[in-house]
Amino acid sequence: MARSEAGLEAGLEASIEASIEAGRPPRRVLVRVAYAAPVPRSVSYGALLALVACGAATPTLLGPSEAEREELEAAPDLRRRLARSEHDFFRFANRPFARQVCADLGGAVRAAPTVNLHGDAHVEQYAVTPEGRGLADFDDATEGPAAIDLVRFGVSLEIVRRARGWDEGAGPFAAFLEGYRDALREPEAEQPPPAVAARMQATFTADREPFLREVEELMEPVEDARVRAEIEEGYGRYRRMMEVEHPELPAHFFELRSYGRLRGGVGSRLDPKFLARVEGWTEAPNDDVVLEAKEVRELSMVPCVQSGTGRGGFRVLVAHARLTANPSPFLGIVPRAPSEAHDDPPFWVQEWSHNYRELELGALRDGGELRELARDVGVQLGRGHVRLIAAPFDSQLRFAQLEWLREREGWLREEVRRMTALVARSWRAYRDE
Repeated sequence: MARSEAGLEAGLEASIEASIEAGRPPRRVLVRVAYAAPVPRSVSYGALLALVACGAATPTLLGPSEAEREELEAAPDLRRRLARSEHDFFRFANRPFARQVCADLGGAVRAAPTVNLHGDAHVEQYAVTPEGRGLADFDDATEGPAAIDLVRFGVSLEIVRRARGWDEGAGPFAAFLEGYRDALREPEAEQPPPAVAARMQATFTADREPFLREVEELMEPVEDARVRAEIEEGYGRYRRMMEVEHPELPAHFFELRSYGRLRGGVGSRLDPKFLARVEGWTEAPNDDVVLEAKEVRELSMVPCVQSGTGRGGFRVLVAHARLTANPSPFLGIVPRAPSEAHDDPPFWVQEWSHNYRELELGALRDGGELRELARDVGVQLGRGHVRLIAAPFDSQLRFAQLEWLREREGWLREEVRRMTALVARSWRAYRDE
């Protein structure tokens, strides 16, 4: 007896997912899709198109671009790290990941409200400072559909949950969406800190010396005299802007004590960035201020977000300020020099707090703590996604975003499942090269 078309669709999707999980090559392909699953001869063209339209097909594996592969040759430690850890690989492949979510949204992106985006939401972006807690590191901050952040954080939660061997239980993604929804409804409601955040905050100290020593160790000397001159000239422009913005500071506050190249990070490891140590309130070394300058990242490969370095790179600052409760007073863009080419990417600057703790995955004790953290990040994004982007109509945007979430929650859950599988397959392919 012939199977129904609906049954064929279900069987095809199950076959696709099984191939992803097992990493098997295709035995027979009617139409090549990214998951390269065998397609039964009896599946109608219409049924296949239905699967493609709902997002079951993905065009390419995720991973480093050709240019990034060349740069990775000079960073063997990072190459090894990406091959060892699925979550680190996922962190590195942010832009191709976001591009795929855009593609899976398809025409639905036109109906999605535009919100402030973190752009690279994952569990290890969670940080605690004396001023607050939540996602940090805003290299990819921009504007676009909320699915970019929601799907990415959902996949991160699932990778972490599986790696730690925790049962899904009530589900960290469900807790994340619950926090997001609650913050859209009541953005001013107080939220208790997750247990892991309280433990991180308990490690804070008034002693700045270890932090300043670490900063000096992280700085790599800049040997090229031309590059040093460009850095110092750029810093001079930033300093003059900050002195106008903060006339209350002493004249020596931004006096440059030392600077160097910074090589850390995973997703940002290959980006140009620098650390600078400046005088601070007094001439005593223990109140020096540390500033990080980072090149504004090009996002043109992600078609459904505001991309490029237009608007002078201010997209990073604006989203940063809207998504955090207490942005640094020294957050800023390095003003352009008249001699700079129009396509030279600008740099943005942020302050480093000496009591800054990024979450380490091993700090989470169980799945319950992962769910607590997921809810906390959901609240942060629920508040920040809509903050001021539609002012004075924030309340209307919250309503529209709640309606969008109600309509698309099922799709979001499916997309998290599909993208988790794609990340796993992409990582295995990279690891086994």
